[in-house]
Amino acid sequence: MGKYRTLKQQARYAICQNKAFGEKKHAASDKNKAERYYSFARCDGVRNVSDQFMTYVQKDFPEIRQIKDITNEHSTAWLKSMVEAGRIDKESFDEYRSRLSKLQESCEATYGKCRNPESWGTVNVAPPDTKKLRSVVMTREDFYAIRNSIMKTGRSDAWIAMEITFRVGIRVKGCHWMCGKDIDLQNWTVRVTKKGAKNGRARTISIRPKDREFFTWLKERTPEDRIFRMKNGKVLKEDSINSTIRRHMKKLGLDNKYEDTTLHAVRKMYAQERMEELRGPVPLKDTKAEMKAFDILSAELGHGENRLNLYKVYVLGE
Repeated sequence: MGKYRTLKQQARYAICQNKAFGEKKHAASDKNKAERYYSFARCDGVRNVSDQFMTYVQKDFPEIRQIKDITNEHSTAWLKSMVEAGRIDKESFDEYRSRLSKLQESCEATYGKCRNPESWGTVNVAPPDTKKLRSVVMTREDFYAIRNSIMKTGRSDAWIAMEITFRVGIRVKGCHWMCGKDIDLQNWTVRVTKKGAKNGRARTISIRPKDREFFTWLKERTPEDRIFRMKNGKVLKEDSINSTIRRHMKKLGLDNKYEDTTLHAVRKMYAQERMEELRGPVPLKDTKAEMKAFDILSAELGHGENRLNLYKVYVLGE
């Protein structure tokens, strides 16, 4: 007799059973819409959250053997642990709750109703305290001032991380893990590996013509190995990149302007300038066309489609 399915396997099977790629959502009955997946991005996003959640439940609640025994107390405990560990921000918190609710719909459609009817997305935990100042977009003037200040010292490559984020919008984690081999000068792309991605999903970003000279220089400088190393050969720590930027912000009197944010402010600058490239200098009146343009940017930033909350943060600055 075969070994019983783990919670992760049970959840993955439920998700697979409810794939509806290629079908039209508006043609489905209201009864079937909640648990089904009409796009790969939505399916992949829920599966990613599912794997993390089920791994947590299996480890911390080993007595739970069946999906139907999971309750919102387990999802509350998981999200609370994520918030306390600083592994999730406000936008991700809201998206995780949405994906947990979607996952439960799929599981109940496959295995029957859970013993506790309350939604896994209904959690008794406060979201992360994301400060408004973290939404500040770095100006070009401040970007060049900070970058040049770091370059002049000749002691840190943190300015290179600023350049990378400025040109392809990668987070500090992605910069930290980047290797020369991740830069493809034939196809003009940069790869963000699973280790460098916040959600653990690798992605590829196109290098724009205006940025090719920089990435050609970076590839020649470090053809294969990790880009951010100290003079003694050790890999530069992720925190060291941000702390160096913060130190030079303070030196230039800009630390209060960009309180609690360093490379993220550069990432937001990239997002807003990239959005103007995709649809023009002002938001499109056609909401669908506007969000279609944002979906391209969102994928480059490492997010999924139809993320209105992220559109408000990155584009509107709310």
